[in-house]
Amino acid sequence: MSRQAVYLHFGDRSGLLTALVEHMDEKLGLEELAAHVFDALPGAEALDRMVELHAIYSPKVESVVRVLQAAQFEDDALAAAWRNRVHGRRAVHRAIMERIAEEGRLAKGWTVDTAADISYSITLPEMWRELTEQRGWTAKQYAQNISTLLRNSLVAG
Repeated sequence: MSRQAVYLHFGDRSGLLTALVEHMDEKLGLEELAAHVFDALPGAEALDRMVELHAIYSPKVESVVRVLQAAQFEDDALAAAWRNRVHGRRAVHRAIMERIAEEGRLAKGWTVDTAADISYSITLPEMWRELTEQRGWTAKQYAQNISTLLRNSLVAG
């Protein structure tokens, strides 16, 4: 297959990389895992499940995430593919915070957007990588500790 044929199909490198990430998500069952997050009735439980999802899923996609993150500042197509990826992650966090707010359980002083920003930022791959690879946390410790942090900070009661 020629380079031209690939670009005719995907448009550009950003399209190719976005398609690669979407293919990985499909093969790894991300849609089913995400459905488990939103099957949780209370928002706080959805928050816990979302952190568990990050703990389970991050090691599976780490190699591609590293490539996208490392090259995003040098290549517009890689930056676009990375931004596409994180935009979706942030939307999940916002939906969970909306649910918590609708239940009247968003902690005082937070808006849906600021809580989503904090939740999203704390679960970025850099944080997961630092805690698991550098600090030696297990996936279970990561899920428990990050869930506790987010619940204690963002969820009232």
